[in-house]
Amino acid sequence: MRQESYRHVAHVRRVPEVSTAC
Repeated sequence: MRQESYRHVAHVRRVPEVSTAC
């Protein structure tokens, strides 16, 4: 569970634009 959360955070940090689009 923690690993998945970490991976998601890394993805959002890498592409912050996508987070805003969502």
